[in-house]
Amino acid sequence: MPDHNFQAAIEEFKKGGWIVAFLGGAGVCVRLLISSQEHDKWFWFQRIVAGTIMGVITYFALYNVEIEQIYKSVILSTSGAFSPEIMKFIEKKIKNGKSSL
Repeated sequence: MPDHNFQAAIEEFKKGGWIVAFLGGAGVCVRLLISSQEHDKWFWFQRIVAGTIMGVITYFALYNVEIEQIYKSVILSTSGAFSPEIMKFIEKKIKNGKSSL
């Protein structure tokens, strides 16, 4: 039975869930490093912060979800790395006034 207490989720995040935020930012950083395009520091900062935020959001979104750990691991590890595309998609849908994603 999952624990639906948000305070428990925060305590678990403090114990080790924060690594998901770090890995989300690191995933974006690696993608930028292997890219052949050049970007300024502000671009890097925005992307790494977006990856970090997406990692945290994904951690809390999946905290009480009962799925196999391998699937949860894949979702958590890729959410940060692909966050720039996810954020651009959401931003584009909001700007276009679309109510459904």
